[in-house]
Amino acid sequence: LQAEDFVGEAFENAGCSDYFLRKRVYLPEQGRNREIDCIGVCKDRVLVVEVKNWRGDVWYNGIRWYQKATAGGKALEFEDLMAEAQFKTDALRKHFEYDHRVPIHKDCFVTCIVFTKPNVMYLIHIRGCRRRG
Repeated sequence: LQAEDFVGEAFENAGCSDYFLRKRVYLPEQGRNREIDCIGVCKDRVLVVEVKNWRGDVWYNGIRWYQKATAGGKALEFEDLMAEAQFKTDALRKHFEYDHRVPIHKDCFVTCIVFTKPNVMYLIHIRGCRRRG
């Protein structure tokens, strides 16, 4: 199974009625499509999940994210993962509202990042709340 499939199973176990894996959404601001890893439709929420199947240490400093896969390896640097995930969430909401005429209040959308490797030292960031895992 791919990392997104594990999140799909978690959606099922949590009672989300529908979920979609690896869906593309058009981002007019960037003039291109981007992939949303997982979308879960629950009773009163739409969960937009960015899945990272990283290993090793993962941390962030300000808006920069880092991953160091091995003890002796070099840390890789990434743009703000949460901002990118939120950008995709906003595009999905606009897609429903403008393309399908289905208005959904922005507070019904929840953006999160999930690290799927069981031995990764990770930080989960959900709507401004931080929790170490």
